[in-house]
Amino acid sequence: MSKKKGQYILSAIIILVVIVSLGIGRPTSTILWQLRMPRVIAAILIGAMLAWSALIFQTTLRANYLDGSMLGLANGSEFAVATSLVLLPNLAPYRVLLGAFFGILVVSILRYSVLSIFKQPLLLILVGLSLAMFFNAATTIITANNGFIGKSLSTITWIDVVSLFIIMLIGWLIWCWYSDKLTYYAIPSLQGKQLGFNESKVSFWLQIMAAMWLGAVTAIIGTVFFVGLVWVQIFTLTKALSLKERLGLTTLTGILLTVLADLLAHWVMAPDELPTNAVLLIISAPLLIWIMVRWRNEI
Repeated sequence: MSKKKGQYILSAIIILVVIVSLGIGRPTSTILWQLRMPRVIAAILIGAMLAWSALIFQTTLRANYLDGSMLGLANGSEFAVATSLVLLPNLAPYRVLLGAFFGILVVSILRYSVLSIFKQPLLLILVGLSLAMFFNAATTIITANNGFIGKSLSTITWIDVVSLFIIMLIGWLIWCWYSDKLTYYAIPSLQGKQLGFNESKVSFWLQIMAAMWLGAVTAIIGTVFFVGLVWVQIFTLTKALSLKERLGLTTLTGILLTVLADLLAHWVMAPDELPTNAVLLIISAPLLIWIMVRWRNEI
């Protein structure tokens, strides 16, 4: 399948899923505009942000098997947001902005600790997962008996959607400024330095962008382990694709699967809601197995 044909097919599927998710159950105008529409838009933005941020972390860290959840970044942001909302419940409408702020804070701390000390990908994974386990346990303890519900898009509001748009726009501006530098990541760091490429500075801003997006997403659906990694690796295995080509296909895949996951979360056990992040994990798990089979065949 050619790259353009693949993009057209994915785009068509996304449009179809969006139409179905908006139209299922023949909603009234109020339900459509106050509940369904913000939910679908949020799912699209969340899918794009998850996929994009994962690819940025893999590229700037020069580690193909990492994403923000494996660094402890997502869980750290989730813990900070949960703690803030427990202490100050009135901040709930601004949870997306809080998540973005804490995402930036956590990645800044990681850059001057974990990311600077543990250079090898395996060590990054082990330390990152240790941090993720700690923050996940801390979040569970903090939110116990505090009225927190499942991590579902059923609670999404237009304030959340607007906040996601703002965060997306800020990150996109950073991306536009530094995206032309991505070609340097295709060569070793030493060669890039000899060509005058300031990798530390570029990586810092791109990681700020990715962490800001991941923090904003985590504030809504919580931490989704390995999902970004899986989506990126689907197209990383296709050697002929450039980084920017993989970015487009990965983003489309993330949007499709997130919208589909939320549709299933809403519909499968209606009127009860399933956590969107749990359904997203269930959908993505077979893809991880498929990727592992391909890795084995390549080896």
